[in-house]
Amino acid sequence: MNGSETTVLSVENLDITYTVDKKKIPAVRDVSFNIKAGETFGLVGESGSGKSTVAYSIMQYLASNGEISKGRILFCGEDLTKFGYKDLLKIRGKEMALVPQDPLTSLNPSHKVGDQVAEVLKIHTTLSDLEIKKRVIGIFEEVHIPMAEMSVDKYPHQISGGQQQRVLIAMAFCTNPKLLVMDEPTTGLDVTTQARILSLINKMKVKYNTAVLYITHDMGVVKNLCDRVAIIYAGEIVDEGNVEEVFENPAHPYTKSLMECIPSTFEDEDTKLKTIKGFLPNLGGFISSCIFAPRCKYVQKQCNEKIPPILNLSKTAKVKCFFKTLPKIEDEVLEKS
Repeated sequence: MNGSETTVLSVENLDITYTVDKKKIPAVRDVSFNIKAGETFGLVGESGSGKSTVAYSIMQYLASNGEISKGRILFCGEDLTKFGYKDLLKIRGKEMALVPQDPLTSLNPSHKVGDQVAEVLKIHTTLSDLEIKKRVIGIFEEVHIPMAEMSVDKYPHQISGGQQQRVLIAMAFCTNPKLLVMDEPTTGLDVTTQARILSLINKMKVKYNTAVLYITHDMGVVKNLCDRVAIIYAGEIVDEGNVEEVFENPAHPYTKSLMECIPSTFEDEDTKLKTIKGFLPNLGGFISSCIFAPRCKYVQKQCNEKIPPILNLSKTAKVKCFFKTLPKIEDEVLEKS
């Protein structure tokens, strides 16, 4: 990690509820984590696990049927859940920025990409038109968009998907934000372009000392980009630690299962890609057991009877499980078989 010890974002005991057909659905429950300046924190899980819901709650962009029912979201010490609409407008795009998944749904097809970045600077700075133009060209060069002076006058459909994503990154970094929320920004890009985008994000983060929340389902991306990671399953964080800790010794069965799903270049062509059997649970009913128990190959009797505690594995790692190490569970399963 290249940042300071300043905590930029602190999510504390966050609960998020959606109302569907007059029924309350507890989509996110008791989620907590911190991100320091210059640090990249990965939030990983399957589709439907609640990771994007957490991201959009931080930006206060939840859908109309979603609400933060408990907890706090502290940005530089201030609780965003207490902010009014006008207060949020002052910091969105300036002090905190979002890079969404699909650039084509975020970029206006009828406006030049340079103008769209310039608009952010016009709203949040006192720069002159000439200074803004120089800044836009400069930030395009920083994110390695070819022929920056010409590219600012292009429309979104006139540049590639990778360049569109770079425009969004340029837009996010142009005001030197303290926090950057990235919701799977490389999904849909080819492997080579993805690698270049990830390298770019890392360089920009270091240059501007930005705290980054990176939302993804890709453990490979996490390993190459993030400093710390939390694994979220069905709205609960079940595993958290430094990237090295989590990858070298996955503490939760779900984390281990995600690791096993990563394809290896050394596997035979006939080798089937591993998957996690089963589906995410229905959150409509009360859950009084381990939420991962129905899909867990290490499941024990107590897992189906009560909610597991959060165990501290080290100063930086914790797991929501009855067991501190999976090998112990594996031995018990082998003994019974």
